[in-house]
Amino acid sequence: MEYKYTKNENYEDFASGRVLYHVGGEPTFPVRLSLEIYERCLHYSNKKTDISLYDCCCGGGYLLTILGLLKSNSISSLYGSDINSESLKLADDNLGLLTKAGISRRRDELEALYQKYKKVSHTEALHSIDIIEQRLTRDIKTSVFKRNVFEVCDLPFIPDIIITDVPYGNMVEWDEGSGGINQMMNALSSACGNETIICVCMDKKQKIQTEIYQRLERQLVGKRKFEIYKKKVFGTLSCAKEYVQQSRLEDWVQLFLRGDGKNIELANGLKDNNFKYVSLVMINLNDMDVTEEVPEYITENSDKEWFYYEINEMINKIENGWDMPPLIVHFQKGIYHPLDGRHRNIALRKLDITQAPAVIVLNTKEDYQNYMLGYKMEEANDWNMP
Repeated sequence: MEYKYTKNENYEDFASGRVLYHVGGEPTFPVRLSLEIYERCLHYSNKKTDISLYDCCCGGGYLLTILGLLKSNSISSLYGSDINSESLKLADDNLGLLTKAGISRRRDELEALYQKYKKVSHTEALHSIDIIEQRLTRDIKTSVFKRNVFEVCDLPFIPDIIITDVPYGNMVEWDEGSGGINQMMNALSSACGNETIICVCMDKKQKIQTEIYQRLERQLVGKRKFEIYKKKVFGTLSCAKEYVQQSRLEDWVQLFLRGDGKNIELANGLKDNNFKYVSLVMINLNDMDVTEEVPEYITENSDKEWFYYEINEMINKIENGWDMPPLIVHFQKGIYHPLDGRHRNIALRKLDITQAPAVIVLNTKEDYQNYMLGYKMEEANDWNMP
């Protein structure tokens, strides 16, 4: 790989174990490669400053700390997660070096080591910590937390860039479960915004196979490779129509809900309850079973305000020609029950729009027959229960 953004300089001041903390068995990452990958991700990002950076397999936090020290001009917050509590303790110590208090504490430790052992390495470390301290020109928010990278969960932040070096080789044992790296990527989709840039560093043998993301770049570096991704946008009527033409309506619903639709719970529910995906049609919004604007489970005033804020945002998008994704509607006993698209439904009603595209789903033979007979779309007995 040709380095486009990073010069081949001496980075020994940032070597793991010199000033930055290190524990045997914890992986590190080449400094120059870290900087190059970050700059490549920044190139693809629409956002260039105040970057929120996340490492979902952070280990001892070495990569995050290096980038916090050397790219503080564009980074405002650093987040790291790992399944290993001991690794998180090390990560917390390393990220603490981005503060004056952390540097002061580390300096005391190194001076005590020098006074006790008089080693050249300790003299060199004290010189390096002076250089590192000069780089502390900006406060950077840091946070580490425990998380299983294979499990779907909402995060209290939306990362602008995710860079992670997944475990592989002899240094660490990568428990792949049932999906490995692809399971990780699917779980990450719920934590990403539509503009989040994701870079995964891995062994050459590891392969990412997912339809949720668009690969932007792939580079081989020695025994490693890294690939840069961005989530595909499935949430448009145009995209839904393309999948319908390929007879893949169910695939579109699942990809949309697991991707930019951010409704993995519904995606799983549709699969678990054997729903049949019938059609993509225009429906009359007055036939929808929506009796109130704000769902009854939203009780806090601040949550209600946010609910209406999102609706107003959608109204603006519709007025400006938004290629709005279809509603997802459960046809049951002759009534349309909205499963996904409550905000869109209300926004359309406020604009006095009475019809909208919708994906019809149902899960009983009786409802299937009633729907088909009512709309004469095809023979009512064409039903194959899973």
